[in-house]
Amino acid sequence: GTGPHWLEVWDVETNNRVARTTCDELVRYLRVAPEGDHAVFCGTHGPARYWSKSLGDEVRLLQAAHPAAVGLAITADGSRAAVSHLAGVIVFDTATGEQVWRRDHDFGQKGIAYSHDGKRLAVGDGSVLRIYDATTGKELLPHTGPQAPISAIALSPDGKHTALWDTAHELSLWDK
Repeated sequence: GTGPHWLEVWDVETNNRVARTTCDELVRYLRVAPEGDHAVFCGTHGPARYWSKSLGDEVRLLQAAHPAAVGLAITADGSRAAVSHLAGVIVFDTATGEQVWRRDHDFGQKGIAYSHDGKRLAVGDGSVLRIYDATTGKELLPHTGPQAPISAIALSPDGKHTALWDTAHELSLWDK
């Protein structure tokens, strides 16, 4: 649609609005850190944005120009956000909005998730699961995943299991 769009953050215990910020397009992707103090979001075409309680109604732009995002992830403490797009993944420092590292891939990345401790980033690269050191961007372990491209990833809180959902609508569970 046209006109301003709103992203609102609410405290569900008090039913009070914590923040309200305007967006230039409909929000398509949204990820919230476990405690609800941090979020990363973007529309279909616009840049990724970061919000935290400390910013109030303001948001921080994470990138001025990038390929269309197809997935987002945020660390539990909100210090890093990852944006997957059709040609790779970009990791940002949310305090500065600056790019920390970037990896380009051949396939569109849809599935993306941080480990609970924020030390690893799992990215679906077509039907390959790539695990990165979240700080350095060094690839730790590529796994051949399901036969169909990976569309969603979830990591267990203890870091021992990975769940993959693919475009053939199949769920795969992996041990560490």
